[in-house]
Amino acid sequence: MIPYSPDRAYGALAILLGVLACDDRTASQGSAAPGDREVVDISASMARLLDSAVRIGAAINPASEGAGFTRIRDAHLTPDGRFVVVLDQAPPYVRVFRASGSLEAAFVPHGEGPGEAEYPLAIAVSDDRILVLHPGRASLFTLGGEFLDTGATGFWPHAAARGCGGDFLVYGPGTDADGTLVWLRALRGVDTGPPLLLGGDTEAERYSYGMRRFIGPRDLAGSDDVIVVHRAAREPAETVTMFCPDYRTVATDTLPGLVHQRHMYTRTGPGTMVVRGREAGEPSVSGVAVVGRIPVLSVDVLGEPGMRLVRLPLGTRIDTPIPTAHVLLDARPGSFALFRSPSNAQPVPHLLLVDYAAFVRTTGLEPR
Repeated sequence: MIPYSPDRAYGALAILLGVLACDDRTASQGSAAPGDREVVDISASMARLLDSAVRIGAAINPASEGAGFTRIRDAHLTPDGRFVVVLDQAPPYVRVFRASGSLEAAFVPHGEGPGEAEYPLAIAVSDDRILVLHPGRASLFTLGGEFLDTGATGFWPHAAARGCGGDFLVYGPGTDADGTLVWLRALRGVDTGPPLLLGGDTEAERYSYGMRRFIGPRDLAGSDDVIVVHRAAREPAETVTMFCPDYRTVATDTLPGLVHQRHMYTRTGPGTMVVRGREAGEPSVSGVAVVGRIPVLSVDVLGEPGMRLVRLPLGTRIDTPIPTAHVLLDARPGSFALFRSPSNAQPVPHLLLVDYAAFVRTTGLEPR
């Protein structure tokens, strides 16, 4: 068995292309696979919009001009859209920026003590609090960097998001008291709550789910009242949409024709195993996000330029073959849409802040 490596898991994000937009107008049914009935090309107008965006991360602080992020692992807007919270691979791991692009705070040094981290993997932002997730542990901070609390979660965090009310959501493999595999759980502060999404009940299913899930990209998004979880442990993959305040499941969409960073394992000799990725032409889900109240999948097709956006329930697909693609991470009506650059962006990985209204106008789609 190949051991899990967070760098391998998050490194897969560098090749993923995605950007996100949608509305609630009726669209023809389809998916990101060949056969979509409605395709909109917004490449030229979207490229102009991104060129005019505010860039964040070219310099960590005024004293280190030209320095940037090592690798952006996660990024979220605050609920009011005033700040951008970024998790970087290198310390200080958490950085808070204003919408103007200026650095507001940088904290969480490397270490094992309170308020420190050795390898944070995900963050979530709710009101004025930031949840920083480590393997099996969560730490809570204010937006200004004040350390509040820490506690055990029993999860290997894969993704995190705002939940309902004051909750945070943590997505990743962990086990319940009876040994049942749990994928999604709500946290109130650092206190672990009841499971929201379970995995397989047998040892074989746990192994299968774990191997498939550990290698996939992030696939959890939360807004004011919509939670979206993309499950790719089995094929066809499913996307679950839940509404607040009680995490009521309102839609489960099956996505035929899509893979989720499929990896094949082949033994070539004693102690040797080869990992083979997707085949050319296979569409793969790169992540999910919410614009307004609409969940949308970002999809890339291996070997083809551009991006695919698929609204849920499945509908309009938008192609945006922008040479330097960005992935939409978050959006707040009345404020901004947040895009992340590829990990190999030049001169450094960065974030783009785009006016939300301009983003909606440019794509020609209106939010609900």
